Amino acid sequence: MTNINKMDIFKVGDKVYNHRHGWLTLTYAVEDNYWYALDEKKNMIYFNFSELSFTEYTLKGFSQEKPIELPEIGEMCLFSDDEVHISENYGQLGVLTGFAYGGFYNDEDCYSYCKPIRCIS
Repeated sequence: MTNINKMDIFKVGDKVYNHRHGWLTLTYAVEDNYWYALDEKKNMIYFNFSELSFTEYTLKGFSQEKPIELPEIGEMCLFSDDEVHISENYGQLGVLTGFAYGGFYNDEDCYSYCKPIRCIS
C-alpha cells in the first residue's frame, strides 16, 4: 500500500468538507495525518485527513483531488513559461486577456503558466 502524504493533497487555506461539520478552512497541519480547521463559526476543529474532501459527500463517494481553479479574464496575473519562476513569484506581470491552445494570454504574448495576483484592500 502506498503511503500518502497529506501535505501533497491539502494545503493551509484550502476549503474542505467534513461529513459532521460541513465546510471548513484548513489552518494548521499536525502529526502525520491530522489537521486543525476552522468552521464557518470560527470554531477550531481537529481532524484526520482521511475525513476531509474537496467536495460534499454523495452516494457516489467524495474526492480528495483538488479542483483546478483558473484565473478569470481581466484578473491581474504573473505570467511565465517556466513553472519554477511562477512558484518563486517571478515572471511578467499583466492582465489575463484570454486562453487558447493550452496557454494564457496577456496583451503582449502567450505563456504556459499563469498565477493570479490577489491584492489586499
